[in-house]
Amino acid sequence: MTILDRLTDLERQPRARTYSDEEYNLAGFRRWLGRLGNPQDATPWIHVAGTKGKGSTCALVESILRAHGLRTGLFTSPHLDHYGERFRFDGRAWTLGEFERALERLEPMLDQREPHPSRDKTWLRTVFEVLTALAFREFVGVEAGVLEVGLGGRLDCTNVVAPRVCAITPIGMDHMHVLGNTIEAIALEKAGILKPGVPAVVFTPFDERRAHAHATIVARAHEVGAPLVEPCPVEVLDAFPHGQRVRVHLDSGVDELMLALPGDFQAANLGIAVRTAELFLRQIGRSLDVHALAHAAATVEWPGRLEVHAGTPPLVIDAAHCPLSAAALGRNLATLAPVAAGPFVLLWGMNRDKDREAFARALLEAAGRDTIVRAVCFPLPGTRGATPQDLASTANALGVEAECALSPADGLDIAAAYATAARGSVLATGSLYALTALRARHAERFKG
Repeated sequence: MTILDRLTDLERQPRARTYSDEEYNLAGFRRWLGRLGNPQDATPWIHVAGTKGKGSTCALVESILRAHGLRTGLFTSPHLDHYGERFRFDGRAWTLGEFERALERLEPMLDQREPHPSRDKTWLRTVFEVLTALAFREFVGVEAGVLEVGLGGRLDCTNVVAPRVCAITPIGMDHMHVLGNTIEAIALEKAGILKPGVPAVVFTPFDERRAHAHATIVARAHEVGAPLVEPCPVEVLDAFPHGQRVRVHLDSGVDELMLALPGDFQAANLGIAVRTAELFLRQIGRSLDVHALAHAAATVEWPGRLEVHAGTPPLVIDAAHCPLSAAALGRNLATLAPVAAGPFVLLWGMNRDKDREAFARALLEAAGRDTIVRAVCFPLPGTRGATPQDLASTANALGVEAECALSPADGLDIAAAYATAARGSVLATGSLYALTALRARHAERFKG
């Protein structure tokens, strides 16, 4: 049993605490950080929130700043395989052993219980609080720390830093049971990271719903006195299965470069990341170098997003888990040919607290109803996963024939048989948590 096993894990049990100022208790987290010497104050931070693209944007910002010669730290969540992947130093993630040793260094300073502010009892610290405090301590000494919000923004425990720059990526309907049932309510929670006088790069809205979210963020920025900055415009010139050629409109002119991440949404993320990195560099007396930018874009790594694995049939893996992400995934499937092409068999696992009907509908409408010909539904590990039967029922109601599998690996075997017969591909999506198992099973199928 590790330290983390003794703590409250809100990623696995999001309803373990009511989402409120009292229950999420940032004041208690700040008190603990004070006892640790306030390590969060020793690092120049870039703080990123949003529904879709915040992890990719963080990875892009880190890559750009590292290409400019800065020592970087990157803290993101969740992870694909183990907790060490959430911590990157100069682009390299911790191994599991390195993570466990760092956690052992923190254990003597871990106050496991915090007095409840209004009740005669104490509560356990959360896993995410400990991971965030660990990042604060271990990143002391880096020249640029890039910090991804875990949930929302206003009450997220990353929101104790005094950032140099903030960024907010596109907002969509996700975590409604926690953040609210309207896009304006969700946007207001994300805008909770904005600080007086701290410049914020905010996504450009591309439809009416996103415009409402954007207006909410703009109003909040004006209220707190956070200067708003628009992202750099980025155009997609050519799309490939493993990347794209883009044109970036910088203040100094236009630059064409290769982006190692496929998908038009990654081009939009690049626009946010470039402007965010540029603002940070200006604050330390540096300017954006186009050669460093080109190197960063061409070498950035962010797995689990439009990830294509060749084979017969090919496997496409994407961690989309909300309707906004599903629409982007469906819209970009055509760009994966000839490595992976339709028709696609959907291999679907998803948490039960997600809006599975809205997710599937967005995917089908964006991809085209004839693109996804069948669904195979599998259970996720842990207690949060939707049952395969519920997912299959949702797919059937939307006109897609579906069946259930016993596990991710079993589901891949079934989906691969259907995709081979249809001379198509397998599309695995709905959650980040099964991607490692699916990768391993796909590799095993083609050994030798």
